[in-house]
Amino acid sequence: MHKPVPNPEGSASLPSRLLFWFVTPLLRLGYRRPLELEDLYDVLPENDAANLTNGLAKHWRNELENAKSAGRPPKLMRAVYSLEKRRFWSLGWMILVEELVRVLQPFFMGKVIRFFHADSGQTLTATCIYAAALSLCSFFFAISHHRYFYRMQIIGMQTRIACSGLIYAKLLTVDSAALRRVTVGHVVNLISNDVSRCDQVVLFLHYFWAAPVSLIALTIILYFEMRSSCFAGLGVLFIMIPIQVCIGRTMGNYR
Repeated sequence: MHKPVPNPEGSASLPSRLLFWFVTPLLRLGYRRPLELEDLYDVLPENDAANLTNGLAKHWRNELENAKSAGRPPKLMRAVYSLEKRRFWSLGWMILVEELVRVLQPFFMGKVIRFFHADSGQTLTATCIYAAALSLCSFFFAISHHRYFYRMQIIGMQTRIACSGLIYAKLLTVDSAALRRVTVGHVVNLISNDVSRCDQVVLFLHYFWAAPVSLIALTIILYFEMRSSCFAGLGVLFIMIPIQVCIGRTMGNYR
C-alpha cells in the first residue's frame, strides 16, 4: 500500500492556480519517465466520493421535506444546486472577465489597424497603447477561459460522482422485491449515460446570463462604430437562434 502523494492544488497560491503551475512537477516527472500509480496525487477532500455522496444525500433529504411541506414533487436538480451553488457562482467573475476581454479585443484591434490609414490622425504612442491593451486582453482571456472550464469540469465531475454514489446507496437500501423490478441494464444506463451528461451540461450554464450581457455590450459598441447598420447583423443573429434550436431538436430526435 503506497503512501498517497499530497495534492499540491490544495495549498497552491492564486497565481499557481490561475496558471496551473502546481501540476508542473508531475509533468516534469512524466517527461523523464512513465508515470506510476505512486506518482499520482491524492484526491482533494472536495472531490472525495464519500463526501460528495453524503452531501448530496443530506440536500436530497432536505428537498424531500421541503417538497412534502410545499405539496410538490421533489426534484433532484434542486438538491444538486444546493450542493454546488457556492462553487458554481464563485466562477461567475471568470466568465465575466472572459466576455469582457472578448468584447474589447476587436475594439483594440480596430484601433491598431486604423493607425495604418493615411488620414487616421492617430499617434504612434496611442497605437502602442492599444497594441499593449490587445496583448493584455489575450492574456486575461487565456487565463479566465481555461480556469473557468477547468473548474466547471470539476463541478460536473462532482455532480456525476455524487449522483452515482446516491444511486449505489439507494440500491443498497431498497428491499429485494423492489430490486427485482430494476434491471441491471437500467442501472448501467443511468450511471454510464444519464449521469455522465452532468460533465457536459454544467460547462455552459453561466452563458445563460453572460451571453445577453455580452450581446448588449456588443450592440452598444457596434452602434457607435457603425450606427444603424449594425442592426442588420443583429437581425441575422436573432434569426439564426430559432433555426439552431430546430436543428438541435432534429438532431436529438435522430440521435
